[in-house]
Amino acid sequence: MFRKKQEISKIPMPLVISKESLEEMKTYVDTCVELIIDFWKVSKTMAKLPESEELSGLRDDMHRFSDSLKKNGFVIDDLTGKTYNVGLSVHPIHFETAKEGELTEPVISETIRPVIYLKGRVIERGEVIVREPYSEKERS
Repeated sequence: MFRKKQEISKIPMPLVISKESLEEMKTYVDTCVELIIDFWKVSKTMAKLPESEELSGLRDDMHRFSDSLKKNGFVIDDLTGKTYNVGLSVHPIHFETAKEGELTEPVISETIRPVIYLKGRVIERGEVIVREPYSEKERS
């Protein structure tokens, strides 16, 4: 009928967080998201640059930063080139039509902002441009 002292200590206690603490946590998460998106933008720019000795140190720093994000549970998902569907965690900000015969399904032609995950949960939806297959009906 009565629980042993050891069993009682294993019962999870409810966590009470003040409104101020929640607002502060949201500010931290928003700041992290903006820093991660800026890191993603710099990474994309770095990927376009030719390999050089001058940039090797910066590339190493970028890899360390990326490893640190992964180690702490962050994932940056650039969906460029992937098939678009309404179930993705993105806001399509523009739709464009492909040339006739170019596509058979909608594809994300550009990622404006990547999807950001923290420990498997979406903390920031992405923004994308979607390229749709040509449709004669839409042209009429």
